[in-house]
Amino acid sequence: MNTSKIESFARLLDAQNSGDSAAIDSLHQLSPSLEDGYCLFNLYGEWKGAFSYFPGRLEALSPIQNLSHYIANSHSDDTLALFKRPEWALLVQMRGPFDSAIRYNCDKCNTDYIGFAQSGFDDRFPAVCSSCGDVWLQSGYDDTPLPACHCGGSYSIGGCPKCKATKAHSTYFSSYQYFTDHSWQEKQA
Repeated sequence: MNTSKIESFARLLDAQNSGDSAAIDSLHQLSPSLEDGYCLFNLYGEWKGAFSYFPGRLEALSPIQNLSHYIANSHSDDTLALFKRPEWALLVQMRGPFDSAIRYNCDKCNTDYIGFAQSGFDDRFPAVCSSCGDVWLQSGYDDTPLPACHCGGSYSIGGCPKCKATKAHSTYFSSYQYFTDHSWQEKQA
């Protein structure tokens, strides 16, 4: 665990929160690796996702800043403890349980649509509403039909919602950015 890099991260977040725009450039250059600590690596990934676009997901800064001080004051690199913190839950609520969002453009009919990258350990499939873009998560083992979206639209899973083709050009972007204007929910067991 690289305590000096963790402390630098916390100080730079404090500077960003106080309005120092140069801190953002320094944060982009920080680039911690797993050798610097799993907690720092994971938290930096959250910061990078939240501030990969302008102006960024500003409401994510305070939880990330609080978590940076938590890991700076921790005696161990315990990612499970980090993931149990209420601030981490706030970040997940902002970005959804996704590594990133994906803009697709169908090779067959040229339709644009959204998808999500997520952990291979997650058995839930994101269904995106073709009308409003909100997301419904449901286990792939659950054979009940998808519900109607609150807007009256319908959810679809995977592939082009218009022609059902699966070949498309893709561009990855931050799920923090996508969920600034959209919501997600999951089926409760």
